[in-house]
Amino acid sequence: MSYRTLISCFILLIGSGLLLVLNSCYYPPEESRGEERVKPPAAQDRYKYWVDAGWEEILSKRKQFKKQGYRMVDIETYPWKGRIRYAAVWRPGKQASRLWLAESWDEFKLKWEVFKQENFRLIDVEVFEDNRQTKYLGLWRDGGFRSRMKSKMDWGTLIVVRDRFAEEGFRLVDVEPYTADNQVRYAAVWKEATGKHRIWKSGSWEEFLAKRDMFSREGLRLIDLEIFQENGEKQYLGIWLPGKDGHRLWAETDWKDFRRRSDMFEKAGFTLIDIEIDTWGGSKQFSGVWRFGPKTPEPPLPPSGDDVLEAP
Repeated sequence: MSYRTLISCFILLIGSGLLLVLNSCYYPPEESRGEERVKPPAAQDRYKYWVDAGWEEILSKRKQFKKQGYRMVDIETYPWKGRIRYAAVWRPGKQASRLWLAESWDEFKLKWEVFKQENFRLIDVEVFEDNRQTKYLGLWRDGGFRSRMKSKMDWGTLIVVRDRFAEEGFRLVDVEPYTADNQVRYAAVWKEATGKHRIWKSGSWEEFLAKRDMFSREGLRLIDLEIFQENGEKQYLGIWLPGKDGHRLWAETDWKDFRRRSDMFEKAGFTLIDIEIDTWGGSKQFSGVWRFGPKTPEPPLPPSGDDVLEAP
């Protein structure tokens, strides 16, 4: 029985600091994994995360971590052995939030309107197929900022809409690739904001890292990473927003290595903000984006009726 490991190291200097980016691709044999449930370390201060959960379990963890003073900031779905599994990230905070799994677009649209009236705004969306049914999972945060969402876009449409919304004062904060009618489509969330922003998609990990380097020198930081397949080829998609803090990216690694790196980054003062899990080839691969220190909460804007939800 053998292991196939591919490690690519990229070292770059930013200012006077040294940033190390490592990409580790690891493929253990099936029998070595067994049915081990993947769980994060019990004690974490800067953040908590939980993976490989069913829907009821992720709701239970959300309730548990809320009592401990943590709020959910990111949620991820992925297929595993014929079932949809959930992963999520929490950070310290008492800000109220809403999480809803809709069985249809109409149900999701209804909840959008209900939560809008309660002064909640969408910050993260997942679109996936479960039992031949398209479902929509949304995470809303308390606050009066304006937000927009549009789904079922092809890549060209996404870029056109991004440019139009940018002119109107909105910045892309989340993109979700998914399959509809055997084609890759995109759902996206925008938040009222100013400043530079970037989105980049590439079939080459080396090119993606090069763009990350370039955008970093422009004063931008990766906030969302998506890894998916299109026409049988792996694609890397990222969103960058303004930032001057330190940052780390660890991609496509096995669970033990992800936990080890997460612990190391946390001890160095970094906070996990985005988790990505892909399951091609019969194994789970974990990726994460970390930012230095806890992010200062953004002050809420006055409530506005300019929210836009465009039907697919």
